[in-house]
Amino acid sequence: MSALAVAFATLPLSGSACLSLLGDDEREQCEQVCAKEAACDLRGEAACVASLCDAEGFKVVDADGDAHDLAALDANQCEQDAEDCAELALCACPDACARVDECTGDPDATCVNTCETLIEQAPAAAFQENRCKMESACADVPACS
Repeated sequence: MSALAVAFATLPLSGSACLSLLGDDEREQCEQVCAKEAACDLRGEAACVASLCDAEGFKVVDADGDAHDLAALDANQCEQDAEDCAELALCACPDACARVDECTGDPDATCVNTCETLIEQAPAAAFQENRCKMESACADVPACS
């Protein structure tokens, strides 16, 4: 048995050591995104964690071969870097539009502009709708609107 295998075999499989093995850093990043959304009153932290995070970090939505890794969303980093809540709310638009395009195969050149207008009019509702689109399997995206 290799030294690495021995080292892993001697670690307890509970508590923080287990989380470190499973990607504690990514889980922490996911929770940070949710904390910022909650601080901006865009989405409750518990609802965000349930939709965006799993035990290892960001969820992978996989339905009927439609694997969609939520860690790959540009909005996650955009939200972490946002300097204010208005900027954070707008982070959802590009990824939400890209997801709809991916799922329908029908790109909408005006989607991002329309999204930004809706965010300005009703920030929380439009943000939640966009996050729903980003975090759903293609079959479920129409239910987000």
